Amino acid sequence: MATAGVPGGPGPRTGELWLTAENRRLVEAIRAGKSARQIAIEFGRSESAIRARCHMLLPKHLRDVNTKREAPDVLGITLDDNPGYDWERRLRECAAIEGKLHWSEAMDDALAEGWQQGRSWRELVAATGASESEVAAWCKRRGWAADLKEVTDRIGFDPLGEVAARLNPEKVWVLVIDVLRAGRHISVHPTRASADKAITLLQGQDRASGAANMDITVALVLRSPSGLEATAA
Repeated sequence: MATAGVPGGPGPRTGELWLTAENRRLVEAIRAGKSARQIAIEFGRSESAIRARCHMLLPKHLRDVNTKREAPDVLGITLDDNPGYDWERRLRECAAIEGKLHWSEAMDDALAEGWQQGRSWRELVAATGASESEVAAWCKRRGWAADLKEVTDRIGFDPLGEVAARLNPEKVWVLVIDVLRAGRHISVHPTRASADKAITLLQGQDRASGAANMDITVALVLRSPSGLEATAA
């Protein structure tokens, strides 16, 4: 359904997340010959936001020589000249530059369906191929929850994972390794996964030096006003 926008100023959806599905709709609108003003009104976004998004979807060599104002026309020409133009590749590239996961339409649809049906974080991870922390972050960005706690109240979380560490930053894993050639090793990690990686690395280094098997102890330490309380893990 079309949403009234303000082409010359901020639209009602200014600042909202651009989903892959909306990018597809934008590409289809440009293919159909619609102007930036028409698309702005239809999408409920500003005309400048439409031009900026068109510019972002251009290949690098065209972004470098064309302004955002020119971008809708240039994108239209690009799509006419190359009907198979992979505009989604630009989204993947941008996500990679920012160190984030690109959420495809299929992934986003699977997550939305799972969220609505109240599925667990394990099921959502399996359905989307994203990590637990990526699932939690995307649920927040979609506006389904106000904060991380609200997300985990609905879908749960891995008690040994990164989300658990973010919910309780005072909880850390203390790794103690004895019988190393280099001496005793003690390190602190925010998650069990981080500690496990350190174990694998140190074991490999010690084996390479010809050492015997190590006696490894991993403890979970909780910080509290009265001090440290450790429990073996």
